[in-house]
Amino acid sequence: MSSSKFEADVMKGLHAKEKHIPSKYLYDSRGSSLFQKIMEQPEYYLTAAERDIFSTQAADIVSNITPIKNTSFQILELGAGNASKTEVLLDEIERRSVKVMYRPVDIDGQVLSQLTQRMSSKYTNIKINPLEGLNDQALASLPDHTPNVILFLGSNIGNYPKVEGQALLDRIADAMNVGDLLLMGADRKKDPNTIQAAYNDKAGVTAAFNKNILRRINSELDGDISLDAFEFFAYYNIKASAVHSFLISREDQTFTIGTDRSPIHLKAWEYIQIEVSRKFSLEDLKEMGETVGLSISEYWTDSNSLFYEVLYEKK
Repeated sequence: MSSSKFEADVMKGLHAKEKHIPSKYLYDSRGSSLFQKIMEQPEYYLTAAERDIFSTQAADIVSNITPIKNTSFQILELGAGNASKTEVLLDEIERRSVKVMYRPVDIDGQVLSQLTQRMSSKYTNIKINPLEGLNDQALASLPDHTPNVILFLGSNIGNYPKVEGQALLDRIADAMNVGDLLLMGADRKKDPNTIQAAYNDKAGVTAAFNKNILRRINSELDGDISLDAFEFFAYYNIKASAVHSFLISREDQTFTIGTDRSPIHLKAWEYIQIEVSRKFSLEDLKEMGETVGLSISEYWTDSNSLFYEVLYEKK
């Protein structure tokens, strides 16, 4: 991702009437490391719930995504990270001696390098072919002559506002061939207190993760933002079924970033929106898919009914 694109998006968001920064910029190397720590926090149930689905139902999931007659196929994982959960599925595929091309996609090349090194020595039937870049770049490379399974795990779809999330699902569906599959993770609607706690961990890792975007702006865009002048705040909006995360200015302040150094003013308690994390019912997911020509062929949930894994098919 070019620094000019980063700068343009940040400048646009910070000069807007309602200030915001696209959440995709949270994931530089330090941000990715902090997110790994978030997943280890006791309040953050999402990772454990999805891992529970894979560890207890991997055989059934693999049976549903493997082509008939064990034809070789490709797995393309969007936003793969370290792929620790996916590895459970790959282990099951390896046991079945099915030939697979696994293409993990991520913007963090270091994470992909570590993943490739770990997996290449582990599997004989699975070829690892990583792609450093954005999801849309990966979708553009999807072959039309090979059965494809796209993985979009971790409720990443929930990190997009409703309109943008639907547009992304549309782009995924448009890249798919008839018969291709999409395995997508989605956080379920549930007790609001459980959701609220997940984004306000007592150790403050989520707060550090969000503040890291300011550190990145200072480092890469020559900003002079005081991180101590901001506090993190997140809340679950029951009506919208979404967690909203903000960095809030503690005081009146002015800072500059980028090449033009035009001043950015924030009043005391003015906010910058960083993230949205939407929650879904099965009916929500069915409607989202049908809108873009995808139908749910199967779905799974964890032992505590906290999370969904939904399998869509392109018709």
